[in-house]
Amino acid sequence: LICGLEEHTHGESCLEAEETAGVITQTWENERYVITGAYTEAAKLPENAVLQAEEITEESDPERYAKRDAEAQELVDETLSMKCLFNIGFFVEGEEVEPQDKVSVTIQFLDENGYAEGDPVTVVHFAKEETQILEGTQIDGSGATSFDTESFSDMAIFVADDGLVRTPEDLKRRLEHA
Repeated sequence: LICGLEEHTHGESCLEAEETAGVITQTWENERYVITGAYTEAAKLPENAVLQAEEITEESDPERYAKRDAEAQELVDETLSMKCLFNIGFFVEGEEVEPQDKVSVTIQFLDENGYAEGDPVTVVHFAKEETQILEGTQIDGSGATSFDTESFSDMAIFVADDGLVRTPEDLKRRLEHA
């Protein structure tokens, strides 16, 4: 295991990072999402750095979720709504390490959180210095979006609120505005 952690459920990313043509790829996944980080040696991440993510929901941390949603609403179009919030990062023995160069991140939606191919996505990065919008791709044929970042912290995915109910959060939002 490359993660060096005892106190978590070991996943695929704990085994070994995959390296192809100078690009190192690590993956974190749960039953709802697959998050992949791809980077080169220029990122200067230690060999034993492991990509980890924590999904933050209205149920798991209501205050943090509401705070991040409110912060992001100041930057995004009012027709967009936050669909998921993650704390993503690379860790060595429980300590977060930041890359020195860009990392390409892909988030794939596996369940009812999936969106139609071509749906536009806005990624909000709650960086230490300032909250910023990252250039996200449209949802591709595998139900994924990608973006580049040079630092990690909380990140939210926003999509157009088309009125469809896909998640419990969508239902709650619809009922509040009915």
